[in-house]
Amino acid sequence: GGGWQVNAAPSIPTEKWVVGGSLGVVSNVLSFRAINEDMSLTNLRLQLRQPARASDIARIYLYDGNTLITSKVPSFVSGVEDFVFPVGGTGSFIIPKDYYKEMTVKVDLASIGTTLPGTAGQFVAVDFDGDGTALGKNTAVGRSSGNAIRTSTQMDALSSGVRYFRSLPVISRLSLPVTTLTSGNNVIYKFSVTAQNGDVALRKIVFQTAITGNATLSNFTLWDTTDNKRVNAAFSTAATNPLLIKIV
Repeated sequence: GGGWQVNAAPSIPTEKWVVGGSLGVVSNVLSFRAINEDMSLTNLRLQLRQPARASDIARIYLYDGNTLITSKVPSFVSGVEDFVFPVGGTGSFIIPKDYYKEMTVKVDLASIGTTLPGTAGQFVAVDFDGDGTALGKNTAVGRSSGNAIRTSTQMDALSSGVRYFRSLPVISRLSLPVTTLTSGNNVIYKFSVTAQNGDVALRKIVFQTAITGNATLSNFTLWDTTDNKRVNAAFSTAATNPLLIKIV
Protein backbone atom coordinates (compact mmCIF):
# COMPACT_ATOMS: atom_id res chain seq x y z
CA GLY A 1 0.00 0.00 0.00
CA GLY A 2 0.87 3.66 0.06
CA GLY A 3 1.30 6.47 2.53
CA TRP A 4 0.81 10.19 2.83
CA GLN A 5 2.14 13.24 4.64
CA VAL A 6 1.22 16.86 5.36
CA ASN A 7 3.30 20.05 5.51
CA ALA A 8 2.76 23.78 5.46
CA ALA A 9 2.58 24.74 1.77
CA PRO A 10 5.13 27.12 0.21
CA SER A 11 2.20 29.35 -0.78
CA ILE A 12 1.13 29.88 2.84
CA PRO A 13 0.59 33.64 3.38
CA THR A 14 2.34 35.74 6.00
CA GLU A 15 0.35 37.02 8.98
CA LYS A 16 -2.55 39.09 7.70
CA TRP A 17 -4.37 41.92 9.52
CA VAL A 18 -8.09 42.25 8.81
CA VAL A 19 -11.17 43.82 10.38
CA GLY A 20 -13.58 41.86 12.55
CA GLY A 21 -16.39 40.23 10.59
CA SER A 22 -14.19 39.59 7.53
CA LEU A 23 -15.33 36.60 5.46
CA GLY A 24 -13.27 33.90 3.74
CA VAL A 25 -9.90 34.95 5.16
CA VAL A 26 -7.07 32.54 4.27
CA SER A 27 -5.78 31.10 7.54
CA ASN A 28 -3.60 28.22 6.35
CA VAL A 29 -2.51 26.34 3.22
CA LEU A 30 -1.63 22.66 3.68
CA SER A 31 0.42 20.62 1.23
CA PHE A 32 -0.43 16.90 1.01
CA ARG A 33 1.76 14.25 -0.66
CA ALA A 34 0.76 10.66 -1.49
CA ILE A 35 3.32 7.88 -1.83
CA ASN A 36 3.00 4.76 -4.05
CA GLU A 37 -0.72 5.19 -4.77
CA ASP A 38 -3.47 7.80 -4.96
CA MET A 39 -4.94 8.49 -1.53
CA SER A 40 -8.48 9.60 -0.62
CA LEU A 41 -8.46 11.69 2.54
CA THR A 42 -11.15 10.47 4.94
CA ASN A 43 -10.31 12.10 8.28
CA LEU A 44 -8.52 15.34 9.10
CA ARG A 45 -7.94 17.04 12.45
CA LEU A 46 -7.21 20.76 12.69
CA GLN A 47 -6.33 22.59 15.89
CA LEU A 48 -6.82 26.14 17.11
CA ARG A 49 -3.62 27.69 18.40
CA GLN A 50 -3.81 29.71 21.61
CA PRO A 51 -4.65 32.45 22.43
CA ALA A 52 -7.39 32.04 19.79
CA ARG A 53 -10.80 30.81 20.96
CA ALA A 54 -13.61 28.98 19.18
CA SER A 55 -15.72 32.15 19.37
CA ASP A 56 -13.17 33.96 17.15
CA ILE A 57 -14.26 31.88 14.14
CA ALA A 58 -17.83 32.09 12.88
CA ARG A 59 -17.30 29.51 10.10
CA ILE A 60 -14.44 27.49 8.63
CA TYR A 61 -14.00 26.40 4.98
CA LEU A 62 -11.72 23.85 3.28
CA TYR A 63 -10.91 24.41 -0.40
CA ASP A 64 -9.29 22.32 -3.12
CA GLY A 65 -8.05 25.15 -5.33
CA ASN A 66 -11.17 27.22 -6.02
CA THR A 67 -13.52 24.32 -5.23
CA LEU A 68 -15.17 24.26 -1.82
CA ILE A 69 -14.74 20.83 -0.23
CA THR A 70 -16.66 21.41 2.98
CA SER A 71 -17.55 24.09 5.54
CA LYS A 72 -19.11 24.25 8.98
CA VAL A 73 -19.53 26.27 12.15
CA PRO A 74 -16.67 24.91 14.28
CA SER A 75 -16.80 24.16 17.98
CA PHE A 76 -13.10 23.37 18.51
CA VAL A 77 -13.76 21.19 21.54
CA SER A 78 -10.49 20.95 23.50
CA GLY A 79 -8.99 23.11 20.76
CA VAL A 80 -9.44 20.61 17.89
CA GLU A 81 -11.92 20.21 15.03
CA ASP A 82 -12.40 16.96 13.07
CA PHE A 83 -13.45 16.71 9.42
CA VAL A 84 -14.74 13.60 7.61
CA PHE A 85 -14.59 13.21 3.79
CA PRO A 86 -16.10 10.69 1.36
CA VAL A 87 -13.63 8.53 -0.59
CA GLY A 88 -14.95 9.86 -3.89
CA GLY A 89 -17.35 12.27 -5.54
CA THR A 90 -18.51 15.62 -4.20
CA GLY A 91 -16.70 16.68 -1.06
CA SER A 92 -13.78 14.28 -1.54
CA PHE A 93 -10.09 15.23 -1.45
CA ILE A 94 -7.88 12.93 -3.51
CA ILE A 95 -4.10 13.20 -3.27
CA PRO A 96 -2.39 12.04 -6.50
CA LYS A 97 0.36 9.41 -6.32
CA ASP A 98 3.90 10.75 -5.81
CA TYR A 99 2.66 14.31 -6.18
CA TYR A 100 1.60 17.29 -4.08
CA LYS A 101 -1.85 18.77 -3.59
CA GLU A 102 -2.79 21.86 -1.58
CA MET A 103 -5.77 22.47 0.68
CA THR A 104 -6.66 26.04 1.64
CA VAL A 105 -8.21 26.75 5.03
CA LYS A 106 -10.39 29.87 5.17
CA VAL A 107 -12.32 31.38 8.07
CA ASP A 108 -15.09 33.89 8.74
CA LEU A 109 -13.98 35.97 11.70
CA ALA A 110 -16.18 37.15 14.55
CA SER A 111 -17.46 40.72 14.55
CA ILE A 112 -16.31 43.12 17.26
CA GLY A 113 -18.77 45.13 19.37
CA THR A 114 -20.32 45.56 22.79
CA THR A 115 -22.51 42.46 22.51
CA LEU A 116 -20.41 40.65 19.88
CA PRO A 117 -17.84 37.87 20.49
CA GLY A 118 -14.86 39.39 18.68
CA THR A 119 -11.80 40.79 20.46
CA ALA A 120 -9.75 43.61 18.95
CA GLY A 121 -6.15 42.59 18.23
CA GLN A 122 -6.86 38.86 18.65
CA PHE A 123 -4.49 36.47 16.87
CA VAL A 124 -6.14 33.45 15.20
CA ALA A 125 -4.28 30.44 13.78
CA VAL A 126 -5.70 27.13 12.54
CA ASP A 127 -3.06 24.40 12.12
CA PHE A 128 -2.87 20.76 11.06
CA ASP A 129 -2.77 18.66 14.23
CA GLY A 130 -0.08 16.08 13.56
CA ASP A 131 1.19 15.40 17.06
CA GLY A 132 -2.17 14.62 18.69
CA THR A 133 -2.69 11.26 20.39
CA ALA A 134 -6.09 10.38 18.85
CA LEU A 135 -5.62 7.51 16.40
CA GLY A 136 -7.43 7.61 13.08
CA LYS A 137 -8.10 11.34 13.16
CA ASN A 138 -5.74 11.86 10.19
CA THR A 139 -6.49 8.97 7.84
CA ALA A 140 -6.67 8.33 4.09
CA VAL A 141 -7.69 5.31 2.03
CA GLY A 142 -5.44 3.98 -0.73
CA ARG A 143 -7.26 4.13 -4.06
CA SER A 144 -5.54 0.92 -5.24
CA SER A 145 -5.01 -1.05 -2.04
CA GLY A 146 -8.17 0.01 -0.19
CA ASN A 147 -6.13 0.24 2.99
CA ALA A 148 -6.94 2.88 5.61
CA ILE A 149 -3.60 4.52 6.41
CA ARG A 150 -2.74 7.13 9.03
CA THR A 151 -0.45 9.96 8.01
CA SER A 152 3.29 9.61 8.62
CA THR A 153 3.41 13.28 9.66
CA GLN A 154 3.74 13.37 13.43
CA MET A 155 4.17 17.11 13.83
CA ASP A 156 1.92 20.13 13.43
CA ALA A 157 1.86 22.14 10.19
CA LEU A 158 1.77 25.69 11.50
CA SER A 159 0.25 28.70 9.77
CA SER A 160 1.23 32.35 10.06
CA GLY A 161 -2.31 33.12 11.19
CA VAL A 162 -4.40 36.29 11.02
CA ARG A 163 -5.04 39.10 13.47
CA TYR A 164 -8.29 41.02 13.48
CA PHE A 165 -9.24 44.48 14.73
CA ARG A 166 -12.27 46.71 15.02
CA SER A 167 -10.85 48.89 12.25
CA LEU A 168 -7.68 49.21 10.16
CA PRO A 169 -6.08 51.99 8.12
CA VAL A 170 -5.83 51.44 4.37
CA ILE A 171 -3.00 53.29 2.63
CA SER A 172 -3.15 54.07 -1.08
CA ARG A 173 -0.41 55.72 -3.12
CA LEU A 174 -1.43 58.81 -5.11
CA SER A 175 0.18 60.26 -8.22
CA LEU A 176 2.72 63.08 -7.83
CA PRO A 177 2.17 66.57 -9.29
CA VAL A 178 5.69 66.47 -10.86
CA THR A 179 8.28 63.70 -11.12
CA THR A 180 11.45 65.81 -11.52
CA LEU A 181 13.25 67.19 -8.47
CA THR A 182 14.35 70.84 -8.45
CA SER A 183 16.01 73.04 -5.87
CA GLY A 184 13.62 73.98 -3.07
CA ASN A 185 10.52 72.22 -1.77
CA ASN A 186 9.33 69.14 -3.66
CA VAL A 187 6.52 66.63 -3.21
CA ILE A 188 8.33 63.28 -3.22
CA TYR A 189 5.52 61.02 -2.03
CA LYS A 190 1.76 61.37 -1.76
CA PHE A 191 -0.72 58.96 -0.22
CA SER A 192 -4.18 58.71 1.29
CA VAL A 193 -5.28 56.93 4.45
CA THR A 194 -8.82 55.69 4.98
CA ALA A 195 -10.30 53.83 7.93
CA GLN A 196 -11.76 50.47 6.97
CA ASN A 197 -14.49 50.08 9.56
CA GLY A 198 -14.33 52.94 12.07
CA ASP A 199 -12.15 55.80 13.31
CA VAL A 200 -8.40 55.12 13.43
CA ALA A 201 -5.75 57.29 15.12
CA LEU A 202 -2.36 57.06 13.38
CA ARG A 203 0.60 56.91 15.76
CA LYS A 204 3.61 56.52 13.47
CA ILE A 205 4.34 56.52 9.73
CA VAL A 206 7.68 55.23 8.46
CA PHE A 207 9.15 56.19 5.07
CA GLN A 208 12.17 54.76 3.31
CA THR A 209 14.14 56.87 0.86
CA ALA A 210 16.80 55.81 -1.62
CA ILE A 211 19.02 58.64 -2.92
CA THR A 212 21.17 58.28 -6.05
CA GLY A 213 23.63 60.62 -7.74
CA ASN A 214 24.47 63.98 -6.15
CA ALA A 215 20.97 64.69 -4.87
CA THR A 216 20.61 65.55 -1.18
CA LEU A 217 17.45 65.75 0.90
CA SER A 218 17.97 67.91 3.99
CA ASN A 219 14.60 67.58 5.71
CA PHE A 220 11.15 66.12 5.30
CA THR A 221 7.71 67.49 6.16
CA LEU A 222 4.52 65.48 6.44
CA TRP A 223 1.63 67.65 5.27
CA ASP A 224 -2.09 67.04 5.73
CA THR A 225 -3.44 68.20 2.35
CA THR A 226 -7.07 67.57 3.37
CA ASP A 227 -6.95 70.08 6.24
CA ASN A 228 -4.01 72.04 4.76
CA LYS A 229 -1.77 71.81 7.81
CA ARG A 230 1.68 70.60 8.77
CA VAL A 231 1.69 67.33 10.73
CA ASN A 232 5.35 66.84 11.65
CA ALA A 233 8.88 66.90 10.29
CA ALA A 234 12.05 64.81 10.25
CA PHE A 235 15.66 65.53 9.34
CA SER A 236 18.19 63.54 7.38
CA THR A 237 21.00 62.46 9.71
CA ALA A 238 22.06 59.08 8.33
CA ALA A 239 24.96 58.87 5.92
CA THR A 240 23.95 55.64 4.23
CA ASN A 241 21.26 54.64 1.77
CA PRO A 242 18.51 53.68 2.05
CA LEU A 243 17.56 56.14 4.77
CA LEU A 244 14.76 55.47 7.24
CA ILE A 245 12.71 58.53 8.12
CA LYS A 246 10.19 58.30 10.98
CA ILE A 247 7.54 60.95 11.37
CA VAL A 248 5.56 60.61 14.61
